[in-house]
Amino acid sequence: MELTRSLLDALLDSLEEPIYITNRDGRIVQVNAAFEHATGYRAGAALGETPSALCHERHGEAFWSAVEAALQTSGKWSGTVWHRHAGGQEFPTSLSVRTYPAEAGQSAGWIGVLRPHAATPAAATAGAATGRDSLTGLPTRDLFLDRLEQAISAAPRDRRSVAVIAVGIDGLTHINDGLGYEVGDELLGQVALRLQQSVRRSDTVARLDGDRFAMIMPMRADDDAVLVTQKVLDTIRRPFTIGGADINATASMGVSIFPTDGAVAVEILSHAMSAMSFAKQSGRNLCQFYSNAMNERAMQRIRLETQIRRALATGEFILHYQPKIDVETGAVVGAEALVRWQHPQRGLVAPGEFIPAAEHSGQIVPLGLWVLREACRQNVSWQTLGLKAIRVSVNVSPRQFWAHDLVDEIAAALRETGMAPAHLELEITEGLLMGEVERSAEKLDRLHRLGVHLSLDDFGTGYSSLSYLGRFPISTIKIDRSFVRDLERNRVTAEITRAIIGLSRGLALEVVAEGAETREHVAFLRQHGCHMVQGFYYSRPLPPDDFEAVLRVGFLRPEVSGSGS
Repeated sequence: MELTRSLLDALLDSLEEPIYITNRDGRIVQVNAAFEHATGYRAGAALGETPSALCHERHGEAFWSAVEAALQTSGKWSGTVWHRHAGGQEFPTSLSVRTYPAEAGQSAGWIGVLRPHAATPAAATAGAATGRDSLTGLPTRDLFLDRLEQAISAAPRDRRSVAVIAVGIDGLTHINDGLGYEVGDELLGQVALRLQQSVRRSDTVARLDGDRFAMIMPMRADDDAVLVTQKVLDTIRRPFTIGGADINATASMGVSIFPTDGAVAVEILSHAMSAMSFAKQSGRNLCQFYSNAMNERAMQRIRLETQIRRALATGEFILHYQPKIDVETGAVVGAEALVRWQHPQRGLVAPGEFIPAAEHSGQIVPLGLWVLREACRQNVSWQTLGLKAIRVSVNVSPRQFWAHDLVDEIAAALRETGMAPAHLELEITEGLLMGEVERSAEKLDRLHRLGVHLSLDDFGTGYSSLSYLGRFPISTIKIDRSFVRDLERNRVTAEITRAIIGLSRGLALEVVAEGAETREHVAFLRQHGCHMVQGFYYSRPLPPDDFEAVLRVGFLRPEVSGSGS
């Protein structure tokens, strides 16, 4: 069916988005009904005009020249444009423009699609009356305070506290002055979207005024607010793409908590705003809690995560290796690589102090990848010296396991370091596998096909389902130290340990007991068929040079003072 002019008119008028079409000279030749409604310009008044003539004069000649250049280069452009209503009022829109071709392949003109932040000036007024911001569509201050009062009223019944998080965009005035208000408005719109994506659907995000936003977040634990503020700081730091260019911004944040920091909505918001102002005065791009105690805890966590990021970049992490011993011969048959932090001021930092923060911030993924590569490199280095080839095991965190490229990263590490897959073992906890069995099995199968060994760590600590053992290509079961520690004092624990050893051997799986600290531990494990152990009875984790010396000897005698955890 031929697309007649009347059919085209009907099609355009059926669309809800305001649309205009220009000719090759940039003159409007057609608009739809939605355009007339949004701008107040009837078709007769708009036809023959340029789009710039219907917009605010803040968009100067340079702005429209940049738009035309983008259209000539890529055939499209998008950004925020302030339109002037026929009645004189101004309103912002998100404008997307594309060229359309003529029969000869040349551009015949533009097709512009407007998405008004407030559909008309009348709609903007109505939005203000109902508590909605015309630029972002978010609640305004009055609606925010109303919702905050409701959250405060419900908090005692729900046994929750309520966090108010004030967010100020740093340096918006400079962006407006240097790049134009249309860029600043587009930035605010994108900030609003990122803030909404940082919280739950049930939480409230509002635009108070100018560059200031606020959020209401009912919570059961104080740390909930800490997690969200760090997430917001990170998401605002990511570049914003506006008009084809990257714009960098940061945020200053303040947090107050009901009932700790106030009893009524206005007071809670005021305290959050005060804390935000203090954050701006303290250097920006950070968060300040109104409560001194909570602020110190939050700052400690943020400082720690910042230091971890720096430590990764500057090479402050090192590996120690705890030997795995054949209890019959004392021979060193393997090692577990354990990460340590050689802090420039604090000295050697144990993993229990920084691994939780690395998990929370997501830095556990690059840290885990570094551990993997370094353990492979070191093992190959020992083999190059002619030392006994052993299997080195590394721990895989839940976040690292579910990273989409884990298998590819491991394959690359093996390829780049030249280590045989058979000399690498991945230690994976039970709890990690039990949540999504099918996905876990698929990823473990891919790892197994690489030729690496897979060890089930912390076996028996609460998630065990024997039926799963046949579904995963596990080669080793590792008895958790909590069982080994209580062997002498708890008959039930001893029986469970005996059963795990028997089950493993019956399934032709290797079994390793960690945390062996006494002669009695080792004697029990040897008696019941567990021939591989690691623990302080033989050796604590060793720096690479000390472990190399052990490898040169090839076996270990028990440490006389072997004790600890």
